[in-house]
Amino acid sequence: MTAVVGALAALLVLATVLRLVLRGRLRVRYAGLWLAVAVVVAVLALVPHLLTGTAGALGFRVPANFLFFAGLVLLVVVGIHLSVAVTTLEDRVQRLVEEFALAAEAARHDPRPAAAAALPAGTGSAPRGSRVASDSPDAAQEPSRLSR
Repeated sequence: MTAVVGALAALLVLATVLRLVLRGRLRVRYAGLWLAVAVVVAVLALVPHLLTGTAGALGFRVPANFLFFAGLVLLVVVGIHLSVAVTTLEDRVQRLVEEFALAAEAARHDPRPAAAAALPAGTGSAPRGSRVASDSPDAAQEPSRLSR
């Protein structure tokens, strides 16, 4: 009975992750980790001797303790990975805000009529949806990727 519940839980995780990827709510690079977790859970549920042997080989007397430890390690790795991703995105947003501010300031002081026409009257900022050119390779990415 435990094997059936474990296998069903793994199938539920697998279906949920695939659905999120297909709907564009989860990127494939993040989905890979969860798909691997679902496969490992399914294998361990269907072959319980594998869990018992692995836990014993690593010095765990109770296989459930090994599962809790593995889950804790997984959560720490995911937390660190997401912290790095957030830091990278914060740096990118900061750089883009600075580039936008510089471009808006340059456009306000540009004597050419085309530059002044590109700014809304009295706002000092570029119109919504305008882009600022950048020398960095990150700026060349498509807008849908940056907006997610």
